[in-house]
Amino acid sequence: MASGHRRAPFGFTVVELLAVIVVIAVLAAVLLDRMIWYQERAEKIAMESVVSVLRAALQLQAAGRLIRGEGPELRVLADENPMTWLANLPDNYLGPLDREAIAVVPKGHWYFDLDDRSLVYRLRNHRYFEVPAGVRPEVRFRTVIDYGAAGQGAVAVLSAMDVRPVRPYRWFADDE
Repeated sequence: MASGHRRAPFGFTVVELLAVIVVIAVLAAVLLDRMIWYQERAEKIAMESVVSVLRAALQLQAAGRLIRGEGPELRVLADENPMTWLANLPDNYLGPLDREAIAVVPKGHWYFDLDDRSLVYRLRNHRYFEVPAGVRPEVRFRTVIDYGAAGQGAVAVLSAMDVRPVRPYRWFADDE
């Protein structure tokens, strides 16, 4: 049974194999980039969620002190560690730290800086976080309690009460 046709070999040629490998590598790179983006976005949301809980805790602290007649003493809240207002601390909170301990804080953790009385989150992922060169990728927060200027004989009115970043930050270019 002689036939004039040769059967095509099974399998890939080297060129076809290289093309498949290149396509898989490109897809893997795109997938990895998206995974990093989503991980970092999740970290940002988690950090901002903790800050939102701290803002609510600040409101409760202030309300409790006002009820007890301690309104003028609300300013002391600005120097307190806001994490002490929470019933349950975040798992990644290390506590109040001095300058020596701050030097070795692992990424992705909160701590209270005893020197400048700020709450700090050290970023785990910061590919999309705008940070000046040579500056540690972290966000510092302070409790702000301000009273407006009182007129003659008037009582000062609370004008600001918040947990705010010490410096504005931008994490992801599309954030406004």
